[in-house]
Amino acid sequence: MTAPPPPPRVTGFLARYVPKGVLLRRGPARRVQLLAWNTDTDEILAGQWLYGRVHEDCCHLSPDGRHFLYKAHRESRRNIERNCTVWTGISRPPYFSALACWCGDTTYFGGGYFADHEHAVLIGSTGDLVHPDDRVARECPYVFSAWADSGRFWRSRMVADGWVPLVTEEQEESERLLAAGHPHGGRHSFVEKRRDGVVLRAHDAVGNGAPTYTLEPCHLELGGAEWADFDRRGRLVFTRDGCLWASSCADGAWTTKMLADFTANTFQPVPPTREALRW
Repeated sequence: MTAPPPPPRVTGFLARYVPKGVLLRRGPARRVQLLAWNTDTDEILAGQWLYGRVHEDCCHLSPDGRHFLYKAHRESRRNIERNCTVWTGISRPPYFSALACWCGDTTYFGGGYFADHEHAVLIGSTGDLVHPDDRVARECPYVFSAWADSGRFWRSRMVADGWVPLVTEEQEESERLLAAGHPHGGRHSFVEKRRDGVVLRAHDAVGNGAPTYTLEPCHLELGGAEWADFDRRGRLVFTRDGCLWASSCADGAWTTKMLADFTANTFQPVPPTREALRW
């Protein structure tokens, strides 16, 4: 008997100032779907698919939920000829169609985050925008700067979203190794968020932006969660086993509800709308 395929990996991103979010559904590895999520109504709009690898740890949603910054990787013949096997794009969710694009040829390049509603930080580039329609690039509303905090990108991105960095023994040792130029330096990062007496902690142990999550007081099990955060309604929202979940606490008891199951999603060609091709 053939074993069933593993569930897709789902990662979420929440806007800081509005009840909007996006979800990245990955699976199989080179098929990634972008979905838009209204956290007030829990309406989810399925969007475009990208054939390639999207690096979730280097992606971010703008504070107003209007733009999505992502890092993608695909080694097709055309991309190799254009020296664009890795690229950073900014799009209008739930579409990947890039309004701005930066190309590279190494996975050390690419991605970034929105520092605020006017500024974005990029890994490996602050150069000219690349886009087939220069008029689109010229209308870009952001000022870009280069990320220079070597070894701590995940933590910088999380802090931009309201997480508070923690200093632990592992973190101090990691910082010491980083200062000494050790290849394993900077790999431990700890951040937390607090909401109504509940503490959500994220620990990136290997430096690849795939953290583990813990909750204190620990009355809700988050083992296996691929992503977790508090939304603007105060709910704990998280993804696990290809599904999106929301939990609320009342009188010390947690109630958990499945919001969506993405395991059955399959590739569908989705052309961008006219609005998706303008800032």
